[in-house]
Amino acid sequence: MDRKTLLAVVISVVIIVAGMLITPLISPPKPLPAPAAAAPEQPAAPAAAATGTTAATGQTAAPAPVVKPGAAAVAAAVPGKVVPLPESAPPASQGDTVVRETDLYALTFAAEGGTLTSVKLKKFKNTDGSLVEMLLAPKTATPNEMPFALSFGDYTSDQLAVPFTLKESSGTNQSTYDFSRTFLAPSGIPFTLHKTYVFYRSEYLFELNVTIQNSVNDIPNLNFGGFAYTLTMGPQIGPHYVKLDGRQ
Repeated sequence: MDRKTLLAVVISVVIIVAGMLITPLISPPKPLPAPAAAAPEQPAAPAAAATGTTAATGQTAAPAPVVKPGAAAVAAAVPGKVVPLPESAPPASQGDTVVRETDLYALTFAAEGGTLTSVKLKKFKNTDGSLVEMLLAPKTATPNEMPFALSFGDYTSDQLAVPFTLKESSGTNQSTYDFSRTFLAPSGIPFTLHKTYVFYRSEYLFELNVTIQNSVNDIPNLNFGGFAYTLTMGPQIGPHYVKLDGRQ
């Protein structure tokens, strides 16, 4: 390469580099439009939560009632208490009692609580000709002492005094009386309490089965000081007497 050619190449490179450096100064690129500023997030209005402070007044909000799916909308859970729910089926009786008979017994149930209040032996009579009564007469029983009554909690809790629905069936060997009522647990879980009496045709022994069922696949969590419920067995089951074996 001769001297003139080399000089031409050097000059060309200088011109190209100088053009690249000068061009931005002569016509600078237009700035890109700034992105729109995001609107600041507004704090959510305080919901009517179980506890908290209302935005308007600064007062503490009352605890909101808890009602789980399946519970009646007209009832709300009450802390520490079991709430009876309205029944679609009619109660066991329009009156106060339900009277039934088996081969061996003359029975009287209280519609409220599904309690068995009288069990008379049809084949045994007192000296005055009346049937032998195996339960203490209700009129002499003090509160929370009715035989076969049920209360949520320990024995000092009030016994159930709400109407129960009765479903009964009879077979060749037994008669069944199922008293039921739906309640709402303090946790907001609905459940149905069943008190099912089974009387056998040729036996004086009968059964009382207490079951708790629900349809929401959740546990009612009945816990009142360590007790779910109490079934009362007193004050006396057996015939009335004044003295027995020389003892008062």
